[in-house]
Amino acid sequence: MAIRVASDITRGSFTMLEEEAGPRSGPPLHVHQNEDEHFIFLEGVVRIICEERSEDVTAGMTLAVPRGVPHA
Repeated sequence: MAIRVASDITRGSFTMLEEEAGPRSGPPLHVHQNEDEHFIFLEGVVRIICEERSEDVTAGMTLAVPRGVPHA
């Protein structure tokens, strides 16, 4: 995982990460209290859980997760 934009640069507004992940290697359900996250999916298919909703996302899609929202 590479941090492309850290929350301290954005004054806690968001964090931008780049991650290459294999099958079933994502993080467990978690919550960020201090920053939002924005995802841009470059390739493959990723199963995202956001609050109680689960969805497969594919290359070219984006996802914004506000602080305080459980996601995996």
